[in-house]
Amino acid sequence: IKALRESKRHSSWIAPNAAYEASCQKFLDGILSSEGNAFVAELSDFVASIAAAAALSGLTQTFLRLTTPGVPDLYQGCELWDFSLVDPDNRRSIDYLCRAQSLEQKIAPANVIADWRTGAVKQRLIATILNHRAQSPQIYSDGDYVPLTASGTRAAHVVAFERRVGGARLVCVASRWPQSLAGPLTLPLIESNRWEDTALSVEPGKFVDVLADGPPVTLNGTASIAELLRRFPVALLFARSENG
Repeated sequence: IKALRESKRHSSWIAPNAAYEASCQKFLDGILSSEGNAFVAELSDFVASIAAAAALSGLTQTFLRLTTPGVPDLYQGCELWDFSLVDPDNRRSIDYLCRAQSLEQKIAPANVIADWRTGAVKQRLIATILNHRAQSPQIYSDGDYVPLTASGTRAAHVVAFERRVGGARLVCVASRWPQSLAGPLTLPLIESNRWEDTALSVEPGKFVDVLADGPPVTLNGTASIAELLRRFPVALLFARSENG
């Protein structure tokens, strides 16, 4: 009813069309309630076919919100996957205990990708980047934004930029349009072979991978996207200035 009234096509808050709203409600009940409903089965199959790609896109959006210039806007209670509609649907109580218990597991984001359906991977991504922002605030608050250029067969599926301040560097890499790139996924992660020859042009440097427990990453002017996004759908590589 809220959607019908706010679209203002055939009903509205100031001029509600009760007959139209009742017909829409009857139609909705009909396509969702019948036993053996072919529509419900078809819808469920469709959702299953795009779920992992949608999760990957959600991780990309979360990543960009936390790394692009500006102050990240975090809506309390949406640290995990959130399927609520706008208010009042999004005003339900928050399970803080569940979120606190999830945060207590000190695991790198890349190591929870297999259990992506719980949403812990999104929460871990948020927590890890916010922690890094607290440790190195200037590059996020004052760092220049420098777009990076990808080349190769799948270059259109790459989103990449660098933040720079006082000699410190933050290379940010993500993917977009995962379904058209790789088809139905089982994990929110693009298989390395899908990237083919796609590479990123970036100035040489030695970086720490903020999102994964691993050795330092050395970039030598051209970086393989398949390698950068091998373990996780986004990459956050940090190089301190020579002055620390």
